[in-house]
Amino acid sequence: MTAAAGHWTARWIGRPWVPGTGDCWSLARAVWAAEFGRVVPPVPVDPSSWRAGARAIAAALPDWLPADPPAEGDGVLMAQGRHPCHIGLWVAPAPGQPGRVLHSIERAGAICTPVDRLGLLGYRVVNCLRHRDWVVP
Repeated sequence: MTAAAGHWTARWIGRPWVPGTGDCWSLARAVWAAEFGRVVPPVPVDPSSWRAGARAIAAALPDWLPADPPAEGDGVLMAQGRHPCHIGLWVAPAPGQPGRVLHSIERAGAICTPVDRLGLLGYRVVNCLRHRDWVVP
């Protein structure tokens, strides 16, 4: 799914997946900083290994709380199988549409996927998360 030309996601969709600069956590960090003014530390990990991703994400989560309902830009923690191994950003739904997730995957780069279609990519949403220091207006 593409974003409307004026929506903030349009600036990110299509950016290539590159370990350390365009993988899921790196994309999320860049978007949080540029679009929401939120600084999130890097998570050093081999993004081509889901096991390493799962360990790194688990280590990064103590400062994150469940966000229900999620707000624009909240983190979306996803899993393949049992283990959370992927992160994206919540994109609020347009009227009559499901919410979407901006995320970066290896073969496609940055994409915006309707939450009800994440399963087609092998992902399921584990939780929506908000850093404890973020205040939702």
